[in-house]
Amino acid sequence: MALRELQGVLEHVAGGGSLDGTDAPRLIELTCYRALAQAGDARADAWLARAYEALQAQALRIADAAIRRGFLHNIPHHREIAAAWSTRHEGSR
Repeated sequence: MALRELQGVLEHVAGGGSLDGTDAPRLIELTCYRALAQAGDARADAWLARAYEALQAQALRIADAAIRRGFLHNIPHHREIAAAWSTRHEGSR
C-alpha cells in the first residue's frame, strides 16, 4: 500500500524530476527508502544513497560545527538516514 501511495513520487524522480521546493525532501527520500526496503525492492539502496548524499551536502554548507552537528543529530529523520547508511555500509564490509 505504501508503494502505491509513493508511486507518483517515484515516477516523478525517475523521470528526472526533483524534490526541490518541498518542505522536507530528506524525509520524502527516507520514506521512499523505507517503503522500498520493506518491499524488498532493489531501488531502496539508491534512495538511501540519494538521501544520505544530499544530507551530507547540506551539512557541509553549514560553517558552524555545533550547528552542523545539531542539523545532523537533532532532527530525527536526519539521524535515521545516517543510521541506515551506516548500517548498510558496515554490513557490506
